[in-house]
Amino acid sequence: MNLTATYYDHITDLLLERHREELTHAKPGHCMKITGFSSEQLPGLLQKIRATYPEIQSFQLAESATHDDQISPTKLIELRNQETAPLLILVAANSRTAAEDSYGNATFKDITPEGLEQALAGQLESEIPDGVRQLFKEIHTFLQTFGIREEHFTHLLLAWKNHSFAADQLGNFLHHLQLIPDGAIHSDINKVRSRLNFNRQSVAQLTAFNRSVFERVRALPLEKDSVQKEVVNLFQEHPEIKDAPGLVHRIAESYPRLNFEHWAIPELQVRDLRLWVDSLKSADTKNPLRW
Repeated sequence: MNLTATYYDHITDLLLERHREELTHAKPGHCMKITGFSSEQLPGLLQKIRATYPEIQSFQLAESATHDDQISPTKLIELRNQETAPLLILVAANSRTAAEDSYGNATFKDITPEGLEQALAGQLESEIPDGVRQLFKEIHTFLQTFGIREEHFTHLLLAWKNHSFAADQLGNFLHHLQLIPDGAIHSDINKVRSRLNFNRQSVAQLTAFNRSVFERVRALPLEKDSVQKEVVNLFQEHPEIKDAPGLVHRIAESYPRLNFEHWAIPELQVRDLRLWVDSLKSADTKNPLRW
């Protein structure tokens, strides 16, 4: 499943739905432009627009048009001046052309994806079943404080939705949040934040590339002879790993044994705490402690 493609597919659907009224009733001479998308996302968006609104002349702007989906700035000016049909152009983010003043905001209504990321996240969150909503909220609330972008949470939600929002699947998509997948994150709601914190610390230790791989692995809060050997093998087999995203995505794709559920972290293994008291003394002689 290509989550990037799925993400932008949802975003463009929301964009077209938001502006459906304007696009449906656009009159000849009405000029619009869609900005804010990379050039890789524009062909799919253009295909949707042409299929849904064939009466609109729609093109991807290019300095030199090489096929029918593209239009040059010179040809764009000609079509704008003819006013025979509504006109819509797709302008790639950071695009620069010699005649960019000719499609400025004064003459072309600017349609942007602003706010759609939050709208998609809200839509997906509303689909989470009640029984697992609190689990996601715990993860979301805790990791938001560390600056995880909303887009990353949306990728996680898209992947999770593809597995029917099953509780035992959520942790396996933590790599979208730059954490090691954790198939046990759902097992105890009271330990979610502790598991996330140890996960973050472990990723930080393993991506401190100013130290040798053996030094990084020794610094992990693990029981002796647990997954250390597999971690070393991972780095030896994949020297191209240079950052946290590269590390956690590689684990998610190829190393199920390194799923965080298999990490023997002593502080996470404590199940019960029992306290025995031999005696208690009180300075208050009028109200002695009683049992």
